[in-house]
Amino acid sequence: MPEPAIKGSAFTGVVEDLLKLVEQEEISRDELHERLAPPDMGLLDEEISPGFWYPMASYDRILDLLVELEGGDDPRAYLIGRGERAMQRLMDIGIYNQFASLEKGWTRLSGRVLGTMGQVVYNFLDFAIVSDRTDEGLDGTQSERFTVLVKDGGRLSQNAQTTIEGATAALASRAARAPVRVWGSRVSTDEVEIYVERTDSE
Repeated sequence: MPEPAIKGSAFTGVVEDLLKLVEQEEISRDELHERLAPPDMGLLDEEISPGFWYPMASYDRILDLLVELEGGDDPRAYLIGRGERAMQRLMDIGIYNQFASLEKGWTRLSGRVLGTMGQVVYNFLDFAIVSDRTDEGLDGTQSERFTVLVKDGGRLSQNAQTTIEGATAALASRAARAPVRVWGSRVSTDEVEIYVERTDSE
């Protein structure tokens, strides 16, 4: 089984943000040596290639440190925001060129993009939409939702899971052309479900 890894196009964000905190003297190099593992420090000093794979363990340790330094009173909101910005960067550089065409509908489009994340961003995860539905409330509000199953998620940290929820929110909102609500739950040792809901009031 290969070591869990994340593509440089996503890894570069945590490295750049941590180095920025060093430049701003929010944390010193000496403190980094105390808080991070030697392989992490080596990665901070090399140019991150968008197409290379980097250890998920290093990503997790750097992300944990960023949450401690920048997460404030609402670390979940901080991580959701990180995930949203990371997905936006990937969409902006054209990795997900499926967004050039939106005729397939927001649920199917979101599922198609999410289905590629295991290959494009993570080398150990598999994403699939396992359900979708539309409900109409008594007030006429349409509630559309779908569930994403993340397989092989046993090696996925809670902080990394939350950033994936944020990334899912960013792409689903773009596909839906409307705000969405996203939340996740670990349903077994190796499986995480992410729930996405769009509610439009006419």
